[in-house]
Amino acid sequence: MALTLSTSGITNSGTIQAAHISQSIDALKGTHAYDLTPSGSINLTGSMNYRYKTELVPIEGTGLITVGLSTYSSGTTFIITNVDNTNSSSNLRFDIPSATSTVAGTHFKFLISQIGSDYTVGLGSDKPLLFKGGDTDLMPRIIDGQGGSTANLFTTNDPTDGITLGNNRYVSGDNFEAICDGIYWYITGHKRINGGISTT
Repeated sequence: MALTLSTSGITNSGTIQAAHISQSIDALKGTHAYDLTPSGSINLTGSMNYRYKTELVPIEGTGLITVGLSTYSSGTTFIITNVDNTNSSSNLRFDIPSATSTVAGTHFKFLISQIGSDYTVGLGSDKPLLFKGGDTDLMPRIIDGQGGSTANLFTTNDPTDGITLGNNRYVSGDNFEAICDGIYWYITGHKRINGGISTT
């Protein structure tokens, strides 16, 4: 988890310590990971290198694996693997906070990576994947299938509090995104094998 800049120990007429300065230098140089939340505009001269924040989420072992999401992890791409596949009995659930308690614009991406020990086979994960809402505020808009007559848009008229991708219905390369407008969470994306999406 990224650090945050601290004002602890900084007082009027107090002595400035090296750590008060070095944390800012470390944050700007990328020596350590810090969450920075600027207000106002930023003017840059020169180049800026950008990459996605990523977090690896392996499906392994037994029992339910839960990943809690928050505004602080906004912008993260969660890379999901299930290398053990049939040898694992774990299910994976992402817990999404209620939209009304979340800053509009908060968003997450979910990328299905390697399934099984041989990544060239293109196996479907044999464990379901659940997006669980903090309220009844999830609005799915998922392209379901490869294209042509097998592709459908999975959608609901009303919000739901859970979206499940069934076992063997999502594969490597499938990807999804959750973005909040302060009222609802819109769950979009594409999966290659059609069918197997349900709501609760």
